[in-house]
Amino acid sequence: MRLNVALFFAVASYSTLQSIIIPILPSIADRFDAPTSQAAWVVSGFLMIGAVVTPIAGRLGDLLGHVKVLLVILCIFVVGALMAVLATSMLMLIAARMLQGVGAAAVSLSFSIIKGRYPPAQAAGAVGMISATMAVAAGTGLSLSGVISTYLGYGMIFGLPLLVSTCSIILLLPQVRSDRPVATNRRSVNWFGGLFFAVAMLFVLLAITQGNNWGWLAPATALLFLGGVGVGAVWVFFELRALNPLLDVRLLVSPSLIRINTTTLLAGMVMFSMYTLLPVFLQARTPDGLGLGLSVSTSGLLMLPIAIMNFTSGALAGRIAAAIGSRNMLVLGCVMNFLAIALLAILHDSPATIIAVCILHGIGVGLSFASMPALTMLAVSPQQAGVAAGIYNTLRTVGGAIGTQVGYAILAAGGRSPTGQTFTALVVFVGVVCAAAIVSALTIPRSPSQYAV
Repeated sequence: MRLNVALFFAVASYSTLQSIIIPILPSIADRFDAPTSQAAWVVSGFLMIGAVVTPIAGRLGDLLGHVKVLLVILCIFVVGALMAVLATSMLMLIAARMLQGVGAAAVSLSFSIIKGRYPPAQAAGAVGMISATMAVAAGTGLSLSGVISTYLGYGMIFGLPLLVSTCSIILLLPQVRSDRPVATNRRSVNWFGGLFFAVAMLFVLLAITQGNNWGWLAPATALLFLGGVGVGAVWVFFELRALNPLLDVRLLVSPSLIRINTTTLLAGMVMFSMYTLLPVFLQARTPDGLGLGLSVSTSGLLMLPIAIMNFTSGALAGRIAAAIGSRNMLVLGCVMNFLAIALLAILHDSPATIIAVCILHGIGVGLSFASMPALTMLAVSPQQAGVAAGIYNTLRTVGGAIGTQVGYAILAAGGRSPTGQTFTALVVFVGVVCAAAIVSALTIPRSPSQYAV
């Protein structure tokens, strides 16, 4: 029971901080007098670090013990949360968020702990608890961040997860004595793979961040993009030859997975670019009448249907998949996301419309992210399931980082405050990515036997 609570607290802390910052990001940019493109790093830096650390932490857990590694991850997470509470500049907050990003490993480590310590009958229930915790905590953070920051203060945004994760550390300490490693080959930790992957992402995201300031065709911007591609090519070269690659590049681009992986990347971009668009649209009011000009707390509450419908559609996903198939459920989810952005493009002048948009988007996210892991598992052999799951989680996170950074880069094109043109451009961008996700999902075969390895 104590271990259940500890894992619940660990996952809840990370999942809350993943989303809680998004609705208040415009006010945080104002708080530190920072441009919107720089403020985007509060989210994308968090996601980028999570994408890199998760596979490395998983391997270290195999070598040293999953509980021990989870404790280290949570200690770093606590330092990041405390640093965010005390932040006096945007750069300090971004650094704090990057430290918090290591908390992404808490999810996969929790699954590994459950698998190693629980009998199969109990493990299924514990895994369900962790999955539900992720959805509920992320939804709660997204919806209540404005209320918390308005009535309890900015510091409590990070203070509450800090307290919860500290409780998780205390509850996990007695479990260290019985923690045992499951692997012995210490040379198999791919540190260089993680480094090259992080640098490649950093260069590309920096180019997107600075494109408006330097010019999209400026030499510095081009060098960053080319540097990201170059480092990425070096990463692929070494990954193909690594004994224990960070990501299995061959499996990543294999015929059985490439269409699912492409859809996963696009779905991550859709989700986080929508999370970028909605809070700014709700809180801003442009001279040409776009935006609702609502308070931070009200805008957060208007986004509550995303969390409710995400959880509800995820809970019903098993029945829906049994009726129409996981591939068709994925297509349906992508279509719902497209309908959400289309509705926002046509009708955007009342809170009721925004609620309808959030309902559609919540259903779309819930159905999409419930179907993609199932399709991924069907597309590979049992021996490849763990590696394929790691690829899925990484691509979803990378897509989120790219979607966030591109979204805020588009909004920043209009200066310190968004304009009608930048809102329109971001809506078009989200719509195009949604359409691409639909097309990609439609290319996935209907029958698992057509692409099972």
